[in-house]
Amino acid sequence: MLLYTVLGLLFVLVLVLTAVEQRKASREWKKLQHELNGLRDLWIHHELNKEKQIVEKIGDPKPNDLTSERPNTILPGLYEEYLKNGGTDDPLTWLYGTTSPRPFP
Repeated sequence: MLLYTVLGLLFVLVLVLTAVEQRKASREWKKLQHELNGLRDLWIHHELNKEKQIVEKIGDPKPNDLTSERPNTILPGLYEEYLKNGGTDDPLTWLYGTTSPRPFP
């Protein structure tokens, strides 16, 4: 009988110690989650500030869908206007600043 009592008390002690450790682990886990959420918020804030600075320095990097011209092109009629104003360069020289038939390597 004494053996069963000692084993029962030992079992209850193990249960209590397990519950205490579980509680400590739960608190630490919640603290880690809170810190990670804070770091995530800081990272999001950093990325938004970086994007805001890029927009302030070079303008909006996203293409504007309201324009009908293709990117990296000149407006139609600019070369003709250049020729009317006395320009003598051929289109490649005027556009790329070179007479090479392959302006890019």
